[in-house]
Amino acid sequence: MIENYSNPSFEEGSRPIYWKDERRVHPRLQCKGVARVAFTCLEAKIPGTLLDLSVAGCCIELDSPMPAIENPRVEVHLSVKGTALRVLGIVRQAVGGRRLGIEFTDVSSRRAEQIQALYAELSEMQNSAR
Repeated sequence: MIENYSNPSFEEGSRPIYWKDERRVHPRLQCKGVARVAFTCLEAKIPGTLLDLSVAGCCIELDSPMPAIENPRVEVHLSVKGTALRVLGIVRQAVGGRRLGIEFTDVSSRRAEQIQALYAELSEMQNSAR
């Protein structure tokens, strides 16, 4: 099991770092949703819970530990407020092997629009609830 994984190909300081501080380029929204993470180099598909979302990535709490692999590329399946998304990404950080910080990669313009629309809807819902 991976306790505290940081992607070795990820340059410290080149992008925001999950859970250390708030230097993210894109703000994140706390939210709850259903998630499933498929590790592209394995047959492993692990269910979990979406904890937060930004237009560039997400945080997922897995139901069981992720496989011990370097540079894990993943396919993330999210379902939030009736909207389902499938996005490719890479694990940038894993805390305890279960809480993953995932950066979305290879995002088409259509998929980017879907992510932005979901983010805007969640943001609007949170603002109206205040």
